[in-house]
Amino acid sequence: MSTPTPVTILGSTGLTGSETLHALLTSSHPFSITTATRRPIPSPFPKCKPTNAQTVLDERIYPSLFDAPADTARGKLVQEGGVYVSCLATTRVNGKETQEKVDWELNRDLATRAKADGARTAILVSGSHASPDSSFFYLRIKGQLEEHLTTLGFNHVVILKPGMLLGHRERVDWAEIGLQKLFGWARWAGVGTDALAVDGKDVGACIANLIEYPPLEKHLILGNRDIIARARLLRASR
Repeated sequence: MSTPTPVTILGSTGLTGSETLHALLTSSHPFSITTATRRPIPSPFPKCKPTNAQTVLDERIYPSLFDAPADTARGKLVQEGGVYVSCLATTRVNGKETQEKVDWELNRDLATRAKADGARTAILVSGSHASPDSSFFYLRIKGQLEEHLTTLGFNHVVILKPGMLLGHRERVDWAEIGLQKLFGWARWAGVGTDALAVDGKDVGACIANLIEYPPLEKHLILGNRDIIARARLLRASR
């Protein structure tokens, strides 16, 4: 009987986080999953029966996620030796102030707490052009977070840098809706889009693959094609 792998997912009600949760719950490998959210995870996740009977889900709900980094009443955010996964992010719709508070400050504080709790591995969903030197605000704070993670002392840091994310999201602007339709049409027409766009399902499957088959590298960066390749590996293994 295998020992469940401890995993904590932030952003599990969003596109990539919900797909990550689904990929873990449907895995034959056992996991001890912790989520931290502002609202209950949409059905069927909390009610569905995991593929592995040893897999458990601890769903922690906070009126404000900004309370999570300092919360010790519910024990560790990440179990000793576990994997910390952040899919937590905003969009352009939210504005610069919210982006800075969530994408930079909250993510920074949660990652710092995860390392203090004893997490060995950190996996971050960032963006394809994120850089601390970017002239674009959103890409710059994303890059700052990437840089910060590599300074915290995790045994392994994996940064996913997807391009356009395809899939349903609650809040998107009209430009993003148009791009989603454009990429959908291009795929239907047989035009390759792997260099520019990736399905949220592929991001979730890639993260599950990374957790089931941990990388040896201390720091690993994965772009669109790497993400898609690992997603295919996960599906082939099932």
